[in-house]
Amino acid sequence: MMSRGQLQDVIRQSPPRQYRKKQYLWREGDKCSGLWLIKYGVVRTFYINATGIEQITGFYLPGEYVGIDELPGEWHRGYALVTADCAVHQLPQAQLDALMETCEVRRQVYQLMSECLYLNRVRVHQLRRLSAGEKLAGFIYDIASRSGFPGSVLKDFRLPALRCDIANYTGVAPETVTREMLKMVDAGAFLFSGKYITGLRPAVMETLTGDQLPCRSAGP
Repeated sequence: MMSRGQLQDVIRQSPPRQYRKKQYLWREGDKCSGLWLIKYGVVRTFYINATGIEQITGFYLPGEYVGIDELPGEWHRGYALVTADCAVHQLPQAQLDALMETCEVRRQVYQLMSECLYLNRVRVHQLRRLSAGEKLAGFIYDIASRSGFPGSVLKDFRLPALRCDIANYTGVAPETVTREMLKMVDAGAFLFSGKYITGLRPAVMETLTGDQLPCRSAGP
């Protein structure tokens, strides 16, 4: 049975490709490019809505796959922009299609797609039901959880996005991001300067999120 680690090993057989900040992995209308695995750096995904406004759909960190939600289509429906210099391994669509002829690879890819759909549903719930403070606390704590080793929470880390991008992703006003983060500091959740979070306290963050964190079944 192929594990997720083995799937990563297959992708890592391709030499990492270097991308600079503000370069694109793909744009809307490009032919579907397969599955990507981040070695280091940060990638932001988004689409342009009917009114021409950018809507951010995700931030991807080292060890995470990019492009899972684009796999069913023949053409890319959104954009993947490098926001911090990165290196990525790519499993091209043709090679991925060939590998998916085997049941184990197909099962593994379907599992990744299922998890992606689940996290998207969680995010829709958060945007509709949670307060601004709960949404921002959830975003920060989720980044801390994904930045550390599986099962651990990183206490000191750099946020992967500007505050205006965090506001776009969470559906709040940019000034609300600053205001709610100051409230978290006052509550003893962490300290922050610029984009750096230090001394994060998981117990406080769990309270501030209202127990609405997405449940990730495994690490990146």
